[in-house]
Amino acid sequence: HSVFMIVSAAIFGLGLGAIALRVLRLRPTSVEGSFRVAGLLCLLLAFSFSLSTIFLVELPGTNNWIIYGLITVIPFFFGGMFLSFVLECFTRETGKIYFADLTGGALGTLLVLLLLQLWGGIDGALFLGILVSLAVIILGLGSGRKVYSGGAVICLILLSLLFCADLTIN
Repeated sequence: HSVFMIVSAAIFGLGLGAIALRVLRLRPTSVEGSFRVAGLLCLLLAFSFSLSTIFLVELPGTNNWIIYGLITVIPFFFGGMFLSFVLECFTRETGKIYFADLTGGALGTLLVLLLLQLWGGIDGALFLGILVSLAVIILGLGSGRKVYSGGAVICLILLSLLFCADLTIN
């Protein structure tokens, strides 16, 4: 019954993130600056994966679907900001970015079933946060300066510890 809620939160969050990016008018003047902002948005996405997962799991027993929905929107919000920013700043590479986005979506659709079978929803979400943290490190390498790599490493370590701790508990 909650699939409609998750899909709605995803679409709402992606759109809201794109609108927020437009309102904030983040437009760096250099390619290096674009990589730095993309790294920051990606880092916020990684943190939001972990924090929203923890909040959803540790939230005291409430039956308020609005609270769950709002918490679910947060990672999609930062994902929408990131995707919109990358598509706006790197217009010459839009075809390649769009191809990578569709390829990742197709692979994600297939691999999510395996991920849920292996680790379940909570560990699966934490694992996705780990993957996004690795993407921040790669973006940091592309910017020439490792601006957010320290935060990404911290996020990567924390998520890995949570992931491993939850695997040993279960």
